Amino acid sequence: MSKATGLWLSELILAHLEPLASEAVAIAQAQVPWYQALSAPAVQAIFATTYRILAETCATDDVTPMQTYVERVIVDRIHSGVPAEALIALATLLEGTIHRLINRESTADPLRAAQASRQLMGHTKNVRMLMSGLNLRLLMQTQGRLYS
Repeated sequence: MSKATGLWLSELILAHLEPLASEAVAIAQAQVPWYQALSAPAVQAIFATTYRILAETCATDDVTPMQTYVERVIVDRIHSGVPAEALIALATLLEGTIHRLINRESTADPLRAAQASRQLMGHTKNVRMLMSGLNLRLLMQTQGRLYS
């Protein structure tokens, strides 16, 4: 991926961190009951952290911080009763908020928008695959305990 595109996307996410996190609150609390039990400021803090880590991932093109974060958070959420399918669907919805931001902020440069969207899709696809893998691992561990 282009380093310049990654840096631009990172700066864009960080410059719009609060509105992105606010939009994420509305989406998460409407879609996932687990988030409804939390206060809006608590959910906003969760997504602000998520977006910061995504921005770091875009800037460095290093998935390690996002992978570490997702592995910790998703396992905790699944153990708390959040269905993995809901978390994966939420990741897709949140990706949409960033795509809309990219399109709004780069109307004069459609090439940059296309490059940033492709880079974002690559990172979020990796996140969804990681989430699916974590869910599968947890399911296999649960089944192993049931049959032992």
